[in-house]
Amino acid sequence: MGDRMRTIPFGDLLEWMMKEYRDEGKVFGLQKNKFYISKDKARMGTAFGINLGSGSGPAAGPHTQLAQNILTAYLAGGRFIELKTVQKLDGEFMREAIAKPCINSEDEGYNVEWSTELKVEEAHREYIKAWILCHVAMKEFGISDVKDFAFNMSVGYDLEGIKTEKIDSFIEGLKDARKVPFFSECLETLKEKEGLFSSFTAGDIDAISPTVCTTLALSTLHGCPALEIERIATYLLEEKGINLFIKCNPTLLGYEYARELLDSLGYGYLSFDDHHFKEDLQFDEAVAMLKRLMEKAKAKGLICGVKLTNTFPVRVERKELPGEEMYMSGRSLLPLSIEVARKLGKAFEGRLPMAFSGGADALNMKELLDTGIQPVTVCTTLLKPGGYARLSQIASTTSRKLEGTYRDIDLQKLEALSDTVLSDERIRKDFREGTLSRKTGSKLPVFDCFKAPCVGGVSTPHKDGGCPLEQNIPEYLKLAGRGDFGKAFSVIIKDNPSPSILGNICSHPCQSHCTRVDYDKTLQIRSMKKLVSDNAQESFIESLAASALKSEKKALVIGAGPAGMSAALFLQRNGMKTVVLEKEEKAYGQVRYLVPDFRIADEAIDRDFRLAERLGVEFRFSCGEKHDLEALSKEYDYVVVATGPVLHAEGKGELEGRQVLQASEILKAAKAGKLDVAGTVLVAGSGFQAIDTARVLKREEKVTSVAILGTYGESADWVPFDEKAHLSEEGIEVIDSLEEAGSFDVLVNGDSFTARYKGKPEQSNVFYVGECRTGSGAMVSASADGKAAAREILGREGIEDDFKEFRLEMKPMDIYIAKGALRKSLNSKEEGSRCLRCHDICEICTEVCPNRANVAIDAEGFSNLHQIVHLDGMCNECGNCTFFCPHSGEPYRDKFTVFWTKEDFMDSRNTGILKNGNTITYRDPEGNVKEFEGRPVGLEPKVMSIISSLLDRYPHYLLDMDGR
Repeated sequence: MGDRMRTIPFGDLLEWMMKEYRDEGKVFGLQKNKFYISKDKARMGTAFGINLGSGSGPAAGPHTQLAQNILTAYLAGGRFIELKTVQKLDGEFMREAIAKPCINSEDEGYNVEWSTELKVEEAHREYIKAWILCHVAMKEFGISDVKDFAFNMSVGYDLEGIKTEKIDSFIEGLKDARKVPFFSECLETLKEKEGLFSSFTAGDIDAISPTVCTTLALSTLHGCPALEIERIATYLLEEKGINLFIKCNPTLLGYEYARELLDSLGYGYLSFDDHHFKEDLQFDEAVAMLKRLMEKAKAKGLICGVKLTNTFPVRVERKELPGEEMYMSGRSLLPLSIEVARKLGKAFEGRLPMAFSGGADALNMKELLDTGIQPVTVCTTLLKPGGYARLSQIASTTSRKLEGTYRDIDLQKLEALSDTVLSDERIRKDFREGTLSRKTGSKLPVFDCFKAPCVGGVSTPHKDGGCPLEQNIPEYLKLAGRGDFGKAFSVIIKDNPSPSILGNICSHPCQSHCTRVDYDKTLQIRSMKKLVSDNAQESFIESLAASALKSEKKALVIGAGPAGMSAALFLQRNGMKTVVLEKEEKAYGQVRYLVPDFRIADEAIDRDFRLAERLGVEFRFSCGEKHDLEALSKEYDYVVVATGPVLHAEGKGELEGRQVLQASEILKAAKAGKLDVAGTVLVAGSGFQAIDTARVLKREEKVTSVAILGTYGESADWVPFDEKAHLSEEGIEVIDSLEEAGSFDVLVNGDSFTARYKGKPEQSNVFYVGECRTGSGAMVSASADGKAAAREILGREGIEDDFKEFRLEMKPMDIYIAKGALRKSLNSKEEGSRCLRCHDICEICTEVCPNRANVAIDAEGFSNLHQIVHLDGMCNECGNCTFFCPHSGEPYRDKFTVFWTKEDFMDSRNTGILKNGNTITYRDPEGNVKEFEGRPVGLEPKVMSIISSLLDRYPHYLLDMDGR
């Protein structure tokens, strides 16, 4: 497919908007329950003489490039609309100059685009269309009785370009749209289509102001001399007579400050040198220049201020985006932007007008506006799941924050905010739990793609990624949120053989894949499991009886660790007699004998053991370690070997006069109450074993200090966020190099493991599971391995297992209401209410697309509530949907696609259709093309269903631009 966006004719936009609203209760994918209705309209705030419902909106960028984007932003609550930057280089030149994908907002944001990809004239028309559409929507949907929004134009990058005829016409045409024939054409189209509306009247058409913009943001390139910036600003103030905001960069802070600050917050991997800091505008010259410009603006009755902040360039080092350099945004930019604001505010004693954009979102917007900074615009937060709907929450928390005209900056509040931001855990890199990407290994299907990424698995590859045990996580979270712990536990135990243990010490891969990690903080799934188990497991155990046997066959499990206990419980529960042999006196191996008490109590381990015991599993403890597998495989119908890995205790003894101990030795001795270590200790290793070992040693009376050194020279970033707090509280330092350790008396190098039976030929009735097969691994993975073996054995015997998926009935609108709202992590059972129910309604690709190019439609004959269709003409291949789709695919390439021109159809390999007049051209997944006169026949049923739905219910998606 090509990356060319097709602008939609104004009349089609009107019909699309009204049809979607009437038929589906949404506009360009935004549900009407996310429309923001301006409250207390008579007391609406103002800025620069413009009525505003709130002091926020979308920043100049992907959300303000097309008319439908701007309309969607307005409906959601954006009231200050910063139009995407235009410059003399445009259209085809920009499309070829911008590498694709051009946006990556997985965490901190990156982009390699800088101005509109449309021609300047096209952009001009899009902004006029959007201006009129917002007026229509304002009255038709009851959003406000008076105009509650403002547009702000953005131009760049040099005086020569700004003075060109096309940029000059652009500026003048937005100052007074009566100079532009297209404005009148749109008004005439409105009158022709007046019948579409019920509340928007002919009088409202006449009331639409031709003054689209009275403010302008000036963007200049890095390295632009101060004299050139001042010349451009003077021209815009004195010749164009427009209120002006000059975009300023964090380079004003100096290289050393920026580098030190980002390093301290965990962004040490960001690569940049000092050349932009040296070549860009310097702080002192910026202050002097701005003072002169403010005087010139005052003489003209205008305002001159700054927009904080503009781009922060970093080098591409980790393949985030193509090219060599990209611009950073989002939460990592926030502390830099706030510091620029603080320094400038102090230099001007609060009298410098400031607009802001750099990491703002719903959880900090109120505090930003309280300082007097206005308006505050956002971009990165809108590129994440929830998308435009996030503006609704922002607007609802900031309405009526603009009172009167521009006021001075409150320096005390700004100073306090600067301190608050720097201490906010949300801006630290390690606050985002788990791996960077939420994506899993499953292929993105053309149809039925909804997926809860927290639910993974080893037995069903299409569900891979999150929980290896494939627990019904959304269901038990919702039940726990309702306080129904008994029902929640019955859901957990269906797939989880050790709920109390895994509620305490699971490595929780589900959480690193949770969609909420892209909102605020990942759902505390493990904690919720513990809460449920603590409240319901004992009564559940009391209700258990020995399982009825469904087969005469018998199974033997060797080893009562996590994998063995899993296999035993599931086999016995499903009707096969199971015996377990264990060398120790009790079950659960390393969990019982190595994991410290502060992680898990013996009572929790015993509670899980009783689950298997009550079901009738026969345990034989203290039975030795060596077994004759060949003989046992003849005695039992099935043998499951779950004996754990082989431990290699290398490095024992002395090292340059220092005592050397193994982590497992320390943990086992501590658990048995026999630990005897003294002096200063260095723990070499990473992961939970190293952390546990350090924390155990710190509790020893004769140990004076403990430090942890990562084994592979990695920085302290490997330590999970929550664990850092424990280590800090207990006085344990994490160091990056041996030199930092100084002198120490005892060295701990960690344990190494190998699989006992990896590569060993299997007898047909012998299964090797867990760590004895894979080497060291997470307990949840070992449990999943045991479950998979049990499922295979049951299948061989024709016994239907009871791993049935349980689904709660949810109203779709209840799910949509939760989307787009940032919420801080909650305590107790309320945490479950933060679940977004991705397996019922995912639609993330529709939310994160700024151009609205991915849509969800109703169609018959599918498992998912809605099907995703891609609208090629609205896509510029920014790639943002790819980064957030939980599958491994790319929605803009892999989903069923609607094309608007033959050129675009031929330039693509996507499965999809082109409607040209009465002819429908279809390309199948193998690339075969068929043409049909009228409605297609004979195609695969699901394809037929999608095409029929588009023709009958969504004809507005089937634009025929070749036929115009």
